Amino acid sequence: MEPAIGRINPIRFALRSPRMARTAGLVFLVTMAGCGPNADSRPTTPVPPADGAVAPPPPPPPAAPVATSAAPTTAPPSQATVVTADDPVKGKRYGGGIITEPLHQRFHIAHRIIFEIQIPDAMRLYKASDPNNRGPKSHEEFMERIIKENGIELPKLPAGNEYFFDAESEQLMMRHP
Repeated sequence: MEPAIGRINPIRFALRSPRMARTAGLVFLVTMAGCGPNADSRPTTPVPPADGAVAPPPPPPPAAPVATSAAPTTAPPSQATVVTADDPVKGKRYGGGIITEPLHQRFHIAHRIIFEIQIPDAMRLYKASDPNNRGPKSHEEFMERIIKENGIELPKLPAGNEYFFDAESEQLMMRHP
């Protein structure tokens, strides 16, 4: 049997057009995402016993925690936390939908690259060049030698928050208002 010369694969032919390729990609995404709720989000109903026995009553709902006056309801103004990829403003308003979730992930991944790859690598290089294998001694030295010299652009934080470097833990922190 001889191979058919000049026979065109219709899928390859259709995907040569950028418009058709986008349409096929969108159809694939919608098909993979689905339209219904997840199986985990559906409420479960208890199945009655088959032998006619009475099922035990459901457990009572957990009691609400009682707030005490000793625990503050807001963070103190000088509280600081380690900066994560979820802290910057850019990309926070996206997510949850079939169109907006990729936008959220795009910004989240860019922030993770900065905080989990670029800054730690720059710190390792700085420590390797230091004769005592120490990190920067101050916030100013960190911003100059780690951030500025390596061309790292820190993402914008929510209003009132600011970056600072903790020399003891050698971590970039976010100071809350």
